[in-house]
Amino acid sequence: MKQKIFVIGSCIVGILPIMRNNIINVFAEKINYEEKQEKISIILEEVQKYSKEILIVKNSKTIFDFAENSYFLVTFKNKGYAVLNNQINDIVEISLDAQNEFANQKIIYYVPWNGFYLEKNNKIQHYIYMREINNYEIEYFRAFSLAYSQKAKIDKETFNNELMSIEDQEGKVDGQIVKADVEVPYSWYFKLNKNNFPENKDGYCGYVAASMLLAYHEIFISSGYFSLAQSSTYLCEHFEELNNNMWSNVPSLLDSFPKDMWGNDIGSSTPSVIHSAINSFMSGKDKQYEIYDFVWKFATIKDPIKDGVPAIYFGNMPMFNDDNPSQRGNHAIVVYGYFNNGKLLCHYGWPNYNQVIMSELGMFQQGGVLAIYNKSPHVHKGYFIDLKTNNIYCGCGYPLQY
Repeated sequence: MKQKIFVIGSCIVGILPIMRNNIINVFAEKINYEEKQEKISIILEEVQKYSKEILIVKNSKTIFDFAENSYFLVTFKNKGYAVLNNQINDIVEISLDAQNEFANQKIIYYVPWNGFYLEKNNKIQHYIYMREINNYEIEYFRAFSLAYSQKAKIDKETFNNELMSIEDQEGKVDGQIVKADVEVPYSWYFKLNKNNFPENKDGYCGYVAASMLLAYHEIFISSGYFSLAQSSTYLCEHFEELNNNMWSNVPSLLDSFPKDMWGNDIGSSTPSVIHSAINSFMSGKDKQYEIYDFVWKFATIKDPIKDGVPAIYFGNMPMFNDDNPSQRGNHAIVVYGYFNNGKLLCHYGWPNYNQVIMSELGMFQQGGVLAIYNKSPHVHKGYFIDLKTNNIYCGCGYPLQY
């Protein structure tokens, strides 16, 4: 058997594929057919709450993180998947709109809040970016996976005690729109926004998330976050026949927006970096706002959602820097709702990852949270145009022209 070895300096950080083959064989012997079906039943019982379609399981398999903790991956017919943490029987991630062809790969690593990593041609690549990860990242993800697993077990015990007083709610889906127990106003901007946002590439997810928050405030909260020149250049009005007072899509924000606003060298980011980036974008504009960024010893991701404000969650991860392996950046996503059962409703900033349901269990404080609080009066602007009547509407629903 050919050995595949990842080395940092002179230290072997893991013979991961060989270990994986051995562990898969042992684990497969332990899980019989009944246990596998039980796990599928647990997943379907939970996931079916978020879909009115009858979900059909296409495939299921055991996968691992970089520390060999096991997860159970289920994919559904046509699209969508869910991931169960085998250690605590907690559903870590649900995405019903995402494509799931990646699950056909033989070897899959999973990192909560970061996604899946596939082994192809003796290289490990992120399944969205298709960029090879280096030895420093592998070692970091191994340490992260260990810490995440330990924290998830502790959180599970704590949350079980809190959950005793919470009544689980049914009916969390309307058509294919997931409905959380608590959501920000105009949450449908994120729910419907499958690909009308800048492409998330080269690791600048924090800037993509910031772009979405700025567009959200401009379209729905109070026009003026974008100048007239910026809105006419980067924000495309949405033209559609208005049926039953509902739009089925949202205005597009161009791919070029982040780099045009903040330069070609943008990359991984922290809350303080994005805080400064938003302030630079807002410089000279007559808008009153406050940016709250904090780590979780002061607040939680739910606090801005309770205030009716979407927030960026920064999950700690490497900055992919071979020259400085100790440097850390953050994977950033937008959180715009939460459920009483300990799940969050998120936009991952990737196409078709607009309604991702993530578990709070195991989330770390190091990354932090950022939110924009508007302090200006609402200003209307017509970003929605009814093709049938030519009526123009503000994002708040106010008709500007008949």
